Amino acid sequence: MPTTYTISVKNNSGMDHDYFLFVEAPVVSAGAKVHQTVYINSPRVDDRSGSATFTFCADHYGICGSSQNRLGHRVVVVTSDSEPVQINQGATAPGSHLLINGGLNPDGSGRPLEFLESAKKTDCGQAGAFQIDCTKLRSIDRYNLFIGLGAQDPEDSSNIVPIAVVEASPTSQTFFHPRATYYIAWGSFQPGQIIEPEMIARPARIDFTGKNSFSATVLHNVDGTWSVT
Repeated sequence: MPTTYTISVKNNSGMDHDYFLFVEAPVVSAGAKVHQTVYINSPRVDDRSGSATFTFCADHYGICGSSQNRLGHRVVVVTSDSEPVQINQGATAPGSHLLINGGLNPDGSGRPLEFLESAKKTDCGQAGAFQIDCTKLRSIDRYNLFIGLGAQDPEDSSNIVPIAVVEASPTSQTFFHPRATYYIAWGSFQPGQIIEPEMIARPARIDFTGKNSFSATVLHNVDGTWSVT
């Protein structure tokens, strides 16, 4: 069973705020630029008396899809297909290996990206990773197509939310190494919306790597700093 994490946020900042959670960018092979996206957002949290709680499962999905605009800050990306993946745990427990299909139909019209069900394998040999190949991707404009890492929507397990995406480049073979580090920040964003960390207020960092504790409390202080316990 996947681990369930709970992060509680208490607002003592002196202002009402919307909060959101995002995930540390996975390590990705081949130097591809990783775009982090909002995973979960909260309703408005009142100053001093308000709080928000984020509860989510630490499962992993390979995802693919497209956006109406080139990938960048505040652009919303939507999953067109997803597959649960195993992360490589060593020689006797290899990771998932997925193959992308789509991009263009033979007549040049657009075709949604999808994973080839018949091509799924469990042979990714990189420690701590899963693999997505785009060797069957057909595209004249790769900038709006993406592959990446997704997670279940806490409110709807059938909805897989993009949490980190890279441009889907024809012929590429990409290895994703997920991390167990999460961030809380404030601002008005929606799940699946790309954020550039340097363009938002400094977030709180919660690192669960190697820990037996699966919960944390975050206090947003009046001076704008964060306290994490």
